[in-house]
Parts: sequence; C-alpha cells; structure tokens
Amino acid sequence: MCVLFPEGFSLSGGHDSLHQVVYVSDINPKSVAATEGHLQLLDIIHYVNGVSTQGMTLEEVKRALDMSVSSVVLKATRYCASVRGG
Repeated sequence: MCVLFPEGFSLSGGHDSLHQVVYVSDINPKSVAATEGHLQLLDIIHYVNGVSTQGMTLEEVKRALDMSVSSVVLKATRYCASVRGG
C-alpha cells in the first residue's frame, strides 16, 4: 500500500508492514517536495509534526499528515544500503 500526498510525495510501509517503518516511496519530479529537495526516495520518516511514527500504520501516518493545517514538518533519516567488499 502507498499513500500519495498533495505535496508530491508518496509514503509506504508502516508498523504493519514487513520492515515496520514509514518511508518515502515516490516523489513527483514537478512537486514542491522535489523542488525543495530535502526528501529522497527511501528516506525513513520518524516524526510528522513532532509526533513519532514508531508503531503507526500507514493509515495513522496519513491521518497525522492530513491534520496539518498550513505546513508539514517531517523528521527523517536517509536510507543507506551497506556495501560489503569481498
């Protein structure tokens, strides 16, 4: 499941998903999110407007974002795949 937001990004995951985190699954290239440039694909969203996403389903995160009146503040970390040399 994936949820698209008017700011031009999509989130996937949630507590009831395989990895139990909420992450950025898509960014519309012509959106505010893309122009602003801070979000990247696979960024893990930890807070929405100061509220922790830990233990939230994707639907609960969507509700938290929908409650935002004029702005959205996300706290995220960048996903980095580890690369092992051989």
